[in-house]
Amino acid sequence: MPQRWHVREENSSYTDHDRLFKQLIETFFVDFMKAIHDMPEEEEVKVMELMNSWEKKGMEKGLQQGLQRGRTEAQLEIAKRLLKMGMSLEDVVKATGVEQEEIEQLAKQEDDKV
Repeated sequence: MPQRWHVREENSSYTDHDRLFKQLIETFFVDFMKAIHDMPEEEEVKVMELMNSWEKKGMEKGLQQGLQRGRTEAQLEIAKRLLKMGMSLEDVVKATGVEQEEIEQLAKQEDDKV
């Protein structure tokens, strides 16, 4: 079975595998850019516009995911506070919109802390 890619931990050295992958990507990128610049100008412009639109869509998607993650974290923090105030699980679910299973896990975590 092939080895799966892994995220390199900070402060760890590059493995031979990492160096090979980096070299492959750099070679691909250089060859790709050469191919684009060898195209007729009209086609080059179209390819560059397409690449820019992909980049923009990727950034927008990342932003939306980040915003959603922030909203979820805020809802969970509010749920924790409501639980600490003694609100019932059912009411916390209604107030925050967080799934009951998640609220139950939060309540258990709070109970384990005590």
